[in-house]
Amino acid sequence: MRWRLPLPTTPVSLAAHRDRLYFGGKDGALYAYRQHSGDRTDWRFLLTAAVGGLAVDDRLVYSALVDNTVRAFDRVTGNQRWSVSLSTRAAAGPIRSESAVIVPLTTGALDVVDTSGKGASLRRKPEEPSKAAPEVVRTKAATSAPDAKTFYLVTVGVDGRQVIRALALK
Repeated sequence: MRWRLPLPTTPVSLAAHRDRLYFGGKDGALYAYRQHSGDRTDWRFLLTAAVGGLAVDDRLVYSALVDNTVRAFDRVTGNQRWSVSLSTRAAAGPIRSESAVIVPLTTGALDVVDTSGKGASLRRKPEEPSKAAPEVVRTKAATSAPDAKTFYLVTVGVDGRQVIRALALK
C-alpha cells in the first residue's frame, strides 16, 4: 500500500490524471488529492450535486451538475474556469473529446460544449427529443470510442426495452 487516507464524505465519482486524484463527493463537493502522497486534500470546491463521473485533461476537470450546467475547474488549483448551461438535464458525466466536452442528456441526445478557446460555449444543442430519439424515456449509460468521434448511449425506451445507439459527432 502506498498510502491511505480517510475521506470526509462518500465518493460518487473518481478520476485520476497525471499527479492528482479527483472525486465528487456525496456532500456535493469536488475534491483533489496529490497521487504521490494523499496526505491531505489538495483542494475542494463546493458544487450542487454532480451527475455521473468526471472528465479530466491536462488543464481542467469537468463535471456535469443537476442544475443543468457543465463546469470546468483548473486541474491544479481548483478554481472554476467556466460554466455552461445545458439544454436539459445531464444523464451522465461529461466525456472529453479533442476540442469539446460531450454531455449525454436524459432525452437521449448530446450537448457538445466547445472547449477550444479560453472559455467554453454550447456548440451544438440537440434536436428536439422527439426527433433525436422518439422512443427514449431515459439515458442509462454513455461512453465514447477512443477517437472520440463516435459516442455510444444505452437508453430505455417507452416500451421498457434497452437499446444501445452509436452517434457520430459532425
